[in-house]
Amino acid sequence: MPLSPGFRIKNCTQWPLTVSLDQVGPLYYGLVQPGEIFQRDTGAVWFTIKASISADNKCHITDWDCVMPIASIVGTVLLGAITGGTSAFLSVGESIGASALVAGGAVSLSSIVVASALAGGLTLGTAAGALGKIFSSGCDTKKMGCYAGPPWPFRENMPEYSVVGGPIAYAQEGKMVITSGPQLSIVSGLQPIPPVPTPGSRVALQASNGQYVCAEGGGGQAVVANRNAIGPWETFTLKDLGNNKIALQASNGYFVCAEGGGGQAVVANRNAIGPWETFTLKDLGNNKIALQASNGNFVCAEGGGGQAVVANRNAIGSWETFTRLNS
Repeated sequence: MPLSPGFRIKNCTQWPLTVSLDQVGPLYYGLVQPGEIFQRDTGAVWFTIKASISADNKCHITDWDCVMPIASIVGTVLLGAITGGTSAFLSVGESIGASALVAGGAVSLSSIVVASALAGGLTLGTAAGALGKIFSSGCDTKKMGCYAGPPWPFRENMPEYSVVGGPIAYAQEGKMVITSGPQLSIVSGLQPIPPVPTPGSRVALQASNGQYVCAEGGGGQAVVANRNAIGPWETFTLKDLGNNKIALQASNGYFVCAEGGGGQAVVANRNAIGPWETFTLKDLGNNKIALQASNGNFVCAEGGGGQAVVANRNAIGSWETFTRLNS
């Protein structure tokens, strides 16, 4: 483990990031690919950590204000990168990167879905604007007051952080879908890479009081039923596992889990499907369903909605009944 003073910062997004350590201005900076770690030895002082998605796979630290240009420019750059297979989407071989979805530029404009609209059905300018809008909101972040750790002879493990969130890209029915994701943020520790969302039905779940089930943060946190409209955080990929068994994947790729296999809270922070992430879908008719955890308990929106989602009920009632809506 590297020792202080300094920082290790992991890119847990699908996109290249410009990362910097700032005081009055940026003192250390670099371009960090998905899954990679930005590591710098520094003085034993305090820094502000900044991170921003670099749509064109270039470090823009010489002019920070240009990291997030206007939406039409961002969209044009991204459309060109995706359809042309430029290095912005080819530099990372791991499946976590958006590069895994473009396969050397094989994706064409007609097979890109931007925020649920097929780009090929739009003008190039409209498609670029829609894509740019996604990448111009919530795609930069900073964390102030980060200490690099003490120097010799009091050195300790180098502080570690991860950059999480950002827009989401996934393959579905031969198309590359790009949609808004959780706000980019910096969290403590080296976090696991969320799995890329996989093909399946896109659904929303409505509690009996009319509010929608939500994976807080788009995933990685608690599951609640207190939202009044459907957005990315309220949209899940329903994976059919056969024999009425299903799994639900949040917008950032994490799977929904009944802690303990049931009897506890429902969260959306798992990287893979196991027994706790597997639910039996009970079809109640008229788009009404119930979800049964692996221990036999049913998923419940406490209060019929407006509160937490748990998996600790022994029978199906109104609080354990959800309306399935295709998204």
